[in-house]
Order: sequence, then C-alpha cells, then structure tokens
Amino acid sequence: MKYIKYIKYLFLLISVLTLVYFIISGVAGNTETGADVMLKWAYVSLALTVLATIIFPLINLFTNPKGAVRSLVGLVVVLIVIGVCYALSSAEPVVDSSGGFFENPVTLKLSDTGLYAAYIAMAATVLIAIVGEIINAFK
Repeated sequence: MKYIKYIKYLFLLISVLTLVYFIISGVAGNTETGADVMLKWAYVSLALTVLATIIFPLINLFTNPKGAVRSLVGLVVVLIVIGVCYALSSAEPVVDSSGGFFENPVTLKLSDTGLYAAYIAMAATVLIAIVGEIINAFK
C-alpha cells in the first residue's frame, strides 16, 4: 500500500499544475484554455474517483465477506437518503439570469436532489466529527 502515497502526491501535483496553468493563462488573457484544462482534469478526477469507489468495495467484498454486510447496510442508507431527497425535490420553474424561466423538470428535480443530498452529507460529516471528538474526550 506504499504506492498509494505516491499516487496521492502525483494527483496533488497535477492539480496544482492545472491551477497554475489556469492562473497563468488568465493573466495572459486566454482564460478559455485554462478553464478547459481545469474542467478536463476535473472530469478525469471524477471518473477515477467513481471507478475507485466501485472497484475497491468489490475487492473488499471478495477478501472480507463478513464486511460485505456492513457495506450493504451503508449502500442501503445512501439509497434511502437519495430517495428521500428526490421525493423532497421540486421541479418548479426557476428564473434565469436573462429574466426567462428554466423549465426542464428533469434537470430541476435532479439538481434539487443533488443539493439536498449534499446538505445532508455535509451535516452528517459535521455531526460525526463533533460526536467523534466528544467520544474521544471521554476516553
């Protein structure tokens, strides 16, 4: 697992270099090229993250079958949260910057779902961090 540290540093270096390129291209007056490079790196990072999120639990499933039950419970909880977020989301038209309305109900529903899921994930992260610190204080 020593190689994971080097992969992490490689991705950090690439991210910093794309940020530097974005800043330099902005100073040179060519912000479209810099933004294009950053967006492509964001897509690559997202794709690699999704692949790792799918592949590593599958590997763990075969190496540790008892841990698969915990993984399935976590997956069910995430699916329930996303289902609740989808049920709470709205497809009401939204006024855009030009004064018109954005009325695509699928995009509106999915964007609301994503926002609600992000809010819940952020709140859960803060809550878990606080509870963890409180538990560690009493040990």
